[in-house]
Order: sequence, then structure tokens, then C-alpha cells
Amino acid sequence: MHFRADIAVLNQQGGPTVLFEAKSKVGTTPDWAAAMRRNLAAHGLATPALYFVLATPDRFYFWLNKTMSVDPVPPDFSFDPTTALEPYYSRARIRPGEMGEDSFELVLASWLGELIQGSGAERLPTEVLEWMQRSGFLDAIQGGRLQQN
Repeated sequence: MHFRADIAVLNQQGGPTVLFEAKSKVGTTPDWAAAMRRNLAAHGLATPALYFVLATPDRFYFWLNKTMSVDPVPPDFSFDPTTALEPYYSRARIRPGEMGEDSFELVLASWLGELIQGSGAERLPTEVLEWMQRSGFLDAIQGGRLQQN
């Protein structure tokens, strides 16, 4: 049985660069995220990618070069995405934690689409933007395309 991520960012050659799993759960912890990523990997991620992101309305957890690892490793980075996602929540007249996973996936895809096109980064806190630049995340998604499963 293979697990397919909810959203993938494909590079210009069509290969996955980033895999996103969206969960509508709020109040998560890094330990919960590590266990969730480990369980998903144990169920057989269909494809490796440079980044794996477990996204919840109030926390995004990033792993770099650990997509296929079945070890319960802590995230390399995490942040509260509320400020970055606020325009989408406002337009939909919803608040984080008040939506199902399908709705949250749409919010996430909209935000990612902006980042891929080179906008939306101005809503990110400075330390988040610095990590995304330093880790190569923004370069990795630049000019890519979204694939929703």
C-alpha cells in the first residue's frame, strides 16, 4: 500500500520537490508531527522528495532529506502559518481550526501557488523567510507546479 501526499510541488522536469500532507488538526506538537510523518513513511510514500511538510492550520512542520525515513525524527523547522494564510481565511470567512481537511488543502494550495509564482513571501515572519531561503526551499519550488491528489 502506498501513501500519496495531499499536495506535491513538482519541479520543471515533473519530479516532486516537496510533498505536503494537510491535516485540519490544531494544537499539535513536534512529537505528534514526528510520529505522524513516521507513520506516513511506514505506509510507503509513493515517491521521495527533497522536502516533506506536514501542514496544520496553526503549525507547519518541515523535514529536509527525510521523506522516506521511517525513523521518528523531529522536524528540521516549524512555524505558525496564521499570518501567511490570513488572507485566505478572511476571503473564505473561516478561522484556523474551523474547516475540514479538503478546505484546508485549498487554502494551502492557494498559498503555495503564490510562493511558486514568487509572491506571498512578504507575509512570512523574518526567521521563516530566512530559513526558507537558507534551506533552499524557495528556490526548490520556484517555477514549479502544484499537483493535488
